[in-house]
Amino acid sequence: MCADTYTTGGSASESSFMDLSLSGLASGFDWKTVVDQLIEVQRAPQNRLRVEQGTNSQELNALTDFETGLGQLQDIVKGLNDSSLYARRAASLSDENLNWTVTAADGTPTGDIAFSVDQIATRTRLAGAGNVGASISSTSDTSGLLLSNLRMGTDITEGRFHIDGQAVDVELTDTLQDIFDKIATATNGQVSASYDQSTDRITLSGSSEVILGGGNDTSNFLFATQLYNNGTSNVTSSAPLGTVDLNQPIATSGLIPVTAVDVDGNGRFFVNGTEIVFNINTDSVQALMTRINTSEAGASIAYDSRGDNFVLENAITGDRGLVLSEDPGGILEALGLSTGASETRGQNAELRVNGGSVLVSASNTFDHTLHGITGLSVDALQAGTQTVTVASNTEDLRTEIDSFIGKYNQVQEFIDQQTAITIGDEGKVTTGTLASNREVDQIGRKLRSLVFGEAGALTGTIRRLEDIGIRFESLGSTLSISDQASLDSALSGHLDEVQSLFSDPTNGLSNRLDAFIGANTATDGTLGIQKATIEKENRSLDDQIAAIERRLVQQKEALTLSFIRMEEAQSAFNSQLQALNNAISQE
Repeated sequence: MCADTYTTGGSASESSFMDLSLSGLASGFDWKTVVDQLIEVQRAPQNRLRVEQGTNSQELNALTDFETGLGQLQDIVKGLNDSSLYARRAASLSDENLNWTVTAADGTPTGDIAFSVDQIATRTRLAGAGNVGASISSTSDTSGLLLSNLRMGTDITEGRFHIDGQAVDVELTDTLQDIFDKIATATNGQVSASYDQSTDRITLSGSSEVILGGGNDTSNFLFATQLYNNGTSNVTSSAPLGTVDLNQPIATSGLIPVTAVDVDGNGRFFVNGTEIVFNINTDSVQALMTRINTSEAGASIAYDSRGDNFVLENAITGDRGLVLSEDPGGILEALGLSTGASETRGQNAELRVNGGSVLVSASNTFDHTLHGITGLSVDALQAGTQTVTVASNTEDLRTEIDSFIGKYNQVQEFIDQQTAITIGDEGKVTTGTLASNREVDQIGRKLRSLVFGEAGALTGTIRRLEDIGIRFESLGSTLSISDQASLDSALSGHLDEVQSLFSDPTNGLSNRLDAFIGANTATDGTLGIQKATIEKENRSLDDQIAAIERRLVQQKEALTLSFIRMEEAQSAFNSQLQALNNAISQE
């Protein structure tokens, strides 16, 4: 019986190995807590290494931040070394009422220049004959002429207008004859209206003076039909009413027929030697105009609906020709740009500079190629006399100086903060992250020395920052503008000396600071070497921490296994004891 029980107990021991890993399951002893405490005690060297590594990381981060700040300061001092910063110019005009503008590029000579423009440049212009659009009707019968379809320069709007104080209502569904009838009705037959197809005009006839319009008119009928008060009993449209419908095909737009086309309606003409093609059946007048304006002809065309005429002009100013050609019966004739057209030749601009001889320009933009003043450009759209003043523009330079002061102060404040050692009220000493880093403190002192020092080899009255009103704050390492007047005077009257102070190749503050910062932030510089050393130390600490961790893991596994064996033995003993107790109780 005992043998059977032992065999069964052996199987239970094997199957319950994992169960015995539960601390104290058989022994009642919480050995896992003991193991954890033993391992934690042996982790002390590893914890010391982690603390050391954390301290290193803090110093590394501080050095990185310091390096970044120095790099930003270096960028600013490089900007102060840029010669274009001192060559900025501002140009102004003595008479802002003249339609002139002026610009001055970097490096433009400073001073006052007298410009006298006697004549501005204009474009060659061809004003086409008027009234090129056909009449609104070929007969005097207006009963079929809907107001909404009238081909006039101004579309008629709905509403109301007045004749002799009597209201006439207008709807777009009315015909022109409807309006004539409404006029007669409103005035009790005192005013009659008629249309003459030969003159393409409307006439109002009354028994006495016809008074048109009122302050409460809401329709533009009278304006659209060009009927205006004249103090008589007869008022006739001031101009023919028919115009060109730009959105219709050329053949049905109201222009006279174009005959210089092939059987399909294709034609062509030339503007300044550039061929323009069209089709009278598929191209609208507007499409034709756009084709001219976007071609390489160097000309533009526009339509005046009130004058019912087209105007063509060169795209650029100057005394230049505007040459058109086509076959007889062509589109130019229909547009009124041949017979009856009036050409105004463009003229060149004429000007004097500082009272010199007359200069001639095809453009109204006068640059150095004309007047010889490098970087100066004057645009004059009106004849007149101006004094152009070119002065140094130091706004960007002042901004850069302010940026330099601000960033320099940030760097020094960072050094002061990171290297500070303070003693609290209770005698507790607090140290900055870089308090023991002598190199960082030395960099701060050298920066102060460079900024405060004098560029001995420079000539003139400006040889240090103090000479332009920039000084150190009392009892501190930061800069401030203590004398604004000195800075303003230096920028306005001694800009060349300010430039030398910052950008002299040998003694300039910018070059000296740039070289110093670059030497310290380079990979093989002071900060670069320190960072590399700390990074190497941290890698070594990583290796040591990992090695300790491996040993601790092994030790924990060994201790755990030992206690599990103890639990197994205790479990086996408990099983045997239970078996003996059972046997005794059975006897």
